[in-house]
Amino acid sequence: MIISARLQQKEGMGYWQGEVVLSNPADFQRLTLGDDLQLQLGEEMFVLKVLGKSLQRNPTEAPQWKVAIGSPAVLLTAPWSLPIRQSWSQSLGVKEVVESLVGGEVTWNLVQWKLPWFGVEAQEKFPLEIIQELVGQAGGVVESLPEGQLLVRHRFPLPVPHWSRGEADHVLSDEWDNLAVRESLYLNTPVVRVAVQGEKVTGAGLRVEVDARPEGLNQGKTSFAKGETVHLLVFVDAGVTQVTLQSSLGTLLPGANQVITWTEEVSFRTSHRGQLTRPARVIKESTWLGNDLGEITLLGDGVTLLAEESGVAVARVVYECEALSWSLLLPTDGPVVDIHSVQVVASGLFVGREGAYLAQRGVGGPLQEVFAPLLTTPTAKRARAMAELDGGEWFDQVLLTCRHRPGLLPGQLVEVRSSYLTETWRGKIIQVVHEAEGSRCISHLTLLRHRPRGAPIPWPPARPFSVHVP
Repeated sequence: MIISARLQQKEGMGYWQGEVVLSNPADFQRLTLGDDLQLQLGEEMFVLKVLGKSLQRNPTEAPQWKVAIGSPAVLLTAPWSLPIRQSWSQSLGVKEVVESLVGGEVTWNLVQWKLPWFGVEAQEKFPLEIIQELVGQAGGVVESLPEGQLLVRHRFPLPVPHWSRGEADHVLSDEWDNLAVRESLYLNTPVVRVAVQGEKVTGAGLRVEVDARPEGLNQGKTSFAKGETVHLLVFVDAGVTQVTLQSSLGTLLPGANQVITWTEEVSFRTSHRGQLTRPARVIKESTWLGNDLGEITLLGDGVTLLAEESGVAVARVVYECEALSWSLLLPTDGPVVDIHSVQVVASGLFVGREGAYLAQRGVGGPLQEVFAPLLTTPTAKRARAMAELDGGEWFDQVLLTCRHRPGLLPGQLVEVRSSYLTETWRGKIIQVVHEAEGSRCISHLTLLRHRPRGAPIPWPPARPFSVHVP
C-alpha cells in the first residue's frame, strides 16, 4: 500500500520522476531496480520504473520505505545507459534517428526533416541527450506521457500571440479547482527579429591541377615550352556551378569532362570521418591498412568518408570522380626568362545550400542570428525561428495549486478563471508536480502568462495570495 506519492515533470526534462512511500516492508523488499511499476493518481495511470530504494527511520517515528520512480525514458540517461559513439547518414529523417535511439515509436508533434549532407555524429553522449539536441535544433522539446511513451513537440505548440483565441487544454476556476496562487514577474531579453541559418556551408571549392596521369591528356608530362598546350583538370565540389578559369598567360579553352579513377590513402584521426582530396562520385574499393573501422560510406558532399567506428586508422580508397577539362594554349612569344610560372584561377557560383530563414514580430530591435547546422528545410528553420520569437516574449510566472485532474502536461494551454482578480487569463504549463497522500491528491503547476510588450509593469509587485476552496 502507498502512503504518499510525488511525481513531477519540467518542460524539456524528458521524463516524470518522483518517489512513493510504502507502508508494507514486504512490498519494499520485493521491488528491485528497473522493475516496472504502475502508479494510480486520481483517475490517471502512470507507467514507471523503479530507480532507487531507501529506508528512513528514527526512534520517534515509524520507518519510511521510500522508492524512487521515473518514466522509462530515464533509462536513456546516466547511470542507466552508457554514452554512445554513433553516426547517421544524410538519408535518414530526424524522427527515424530518434526512434532508433528509443527503440520504439515516438509521438511526434514537431516538423519533420532529413539530416544534412554531412550526417550526424555522436561522440560519448547519452541517448536522451542526443535526442534533445536533435529536436532542439527545430525548437522542439522531449517529454514523457503518463503511459511511458516519449513525446516530441514544439516548445510553443501554439504561438504566444494566439493564446487568447486558441482552444485551451484545461479550464481551472477558483470556484472548483484552484487552491493557491503565487505570481512573479518574469522579464527576459525581447526577441523581435531572428535569422536561422541551417546546414553548414563548408568545404565548397574548386581544385585546378595539371593532368599528370601517365595515361592522361598530357601523357605524364608536367613541364611545357612556348607554343605547347597544357591540359588542366578542374575538380568541382558539390553545389558549385558556372565554373570559369582565368590565366596569367596564354589562352584557355574548355574541353570534354573526364571520368577518372583515383587511389588515395585517407587518415582517420580518433574519428569516424576522413576526407578525400577530390570529390568522388562513387567508392569502388576500400582497404584498411592496419586498424579496421568497418564499412566506409561516402557522404553527400562527395569528399567526406564515414566509417562505422571511430578510431585512428588509414584506409586506401579507390574512387571514381569527374573533372572538367580545360586546355591552356601557351603563346610562342612568351616572357624572355626561360623558366617561369603561369597562374590559373578558377571561380564559380555556390548554390548548394539554402539561405537563412528570417522572421520578425513587431518593429525595431536587433537581429538575433541562430546557427542550427542540422536544419535542412525552410519549415524546420521556421519552427526554430518561431520558438525564438515566442521565447523572447515577456511573461509573468504563476505557481498555481489545484485539485488533481488527469492529462496535465508541460506545453499545454490552461485557462484560469480567477475570482480574486475578477479576470480570466491563459498561460502555458512549464512544470507539473502531482502530490498524493491518502485520498488527497493535488497538482502544482508552473505557468507562463503572457505580458504584451509595452504593458505596464506593476511595482512594487502584487503580494502573493491564496484562495482556499473548502
